[in-house]
Amino acid sequence: MKNLFITSVLLTFCFSGISQTTYTLEAYDHYFSPDTLYVQVGDTIELDVITGYHNAVEVDSIDWVNEVNNPNGGFNAGLGEPVKFTISTPGTYYNICGPHVGMGMKSIIIVNPGPLSVENEKPAQEIRFFPNPASETITTNNANKISIYSITGELVFAKMNLKSSEVIDISSLTKGVYFIVLDNRTEKLIVN
Repeated sequence: MKNLFITSVLLTFCFSGISQTTYTLEAYDHYFSPDTLYVQVGDTIELDVITGYHNAVEVDSIDWVNEVNNPNGGFNAGLGEPVKFTISTPGTYYNICGPHVGMGMKSIIIVNPGPLSVENEKPAQEIRFFPNPASETITTNNANKISIYSITGELVFAKMNLKSSEVIDISSLTKGVYFIVLDNRTEKLIVN
C-alpha cells in the first residue's frame, strides 16, 4: 500500500508539469510577432490578426527564403480572422502570409518534442556545418543531404547521402551570401 501511494505521488508530480500552452502569433501590418516562435508538440498556436488581411501558410524552407507563396500541404490557417491550430510533429515549420509574403511577411515555428516524449530519450545529433564564413571548404555533421542556393534562389550545389562528417569544396563559389539547406534546415553561409 505504501509503494502504491509513493508511486501515485510521483506520477502526479511528474504529470503536473505537463500542460499544453497557447502561444500567440500576431499578424501586424506586414510582419509576424514573434518572427520565431518556440512551442512544444500539442501546444496551441493562435493566429491573432491585429490589422489587415493575413493568414499563416506553411511552405518549404526554400520557398520561405525566396518569399514564394507555394503551400506545401501543411497548416493553412485563417484569412482575415483569428484562428487556433496545433502541430503534432516536432520540427521547424516555415510560415508566410500569402497576400504579403512579397513584402517579407514570414516567420518560423520551431516545435520541440514534449517533456516525456520518446524522442527525448535519445538526444538527436545536431545537424550543422562549419566554418562560417568560409572560403575553400565547409564540413557538415550529421546531415543526409545538402543544397546551397545563391541569394537569388539559384541552386549552385547539391549532394545526397553525406557521410556523418563530410567536407564540401566551395572554392568555386564567388564571394557573397548563400543559403545552405542541410536536410530541411536552412541557414546563411557567407563565402569570403
